[in-house]
Amino acid sequence: MPSRIRCAAILAFVSTGVSLACSFAADTQHSAEAGKPRPSEAIASPTKAERLVADAALGDLRARVFNDLVATCKRDPSRAYLGGRHLAIRQMGRWRFEEATDFLAAEVDWELDKDSVPGGKMLGPYALFPCAIALTNIGGRAVRAKVIRSIMETDNDTRLPLLAWVLCEVDGPPLAQQLLAERLAKVTVESLRHRLEKAIEYARASGVPG
Repeated sequence: MPSRIRCAAILAFVSTGVSLACSFAADTQHSAEAGKPRPSEAIASPTKAERLVADAALGDLRARVFNDLVATCKRDPSRAYLGGRHLAIRQMGRWRFEEATDFLAAEVDWELDKDSVPGGKMLGPYALFPCAIALTNIGGRAVRAKVIRSIMETDNDTRLPLLAWVLCEVDGPPLAQQLLAERLAKVTVESLRHRLEKAIEYARASGVPG
């Protein structure tokens, strides 16, 4: 990996880690200074009022983490593997932020720089597309609905197989085919039918184009 890309990836990694760590550290420090248990501990309190306060605090923390991740994606254009943007997108998937579904679907074809991947590292067919992977980690009805809508809206030859792959990973190829076929049966516009038919072909091949 060129030294310039390596340095950028390291700096972005540190920047993102510091930002997220500060969110957790601030809550932990505040609880310690107040002589109270952390929200993640207080949620098991025998007192209902304390449990509800802890629940709200954890919700606020989750919202702050999500906002920090979105901010990182906006300010860091780097395509480096394990760069700030890559890590922020990966964390959206690991935290299963359903509120990130629209952003991730819109950026599903955002691709990492191959040259920034450590030599010899084995990657899957879509490992360079972190938004697609994050969507599969989130899963559920929100992702399913958004992916099917995106399939119908896209005319991009890269996005279509990626979206079909996400749907297959979320629901399995047989159900993905069924869902797409059900939508196809309700559509009369030729361009939309063509996109759905192509997506069904990709789903039939487990979402990976031959």
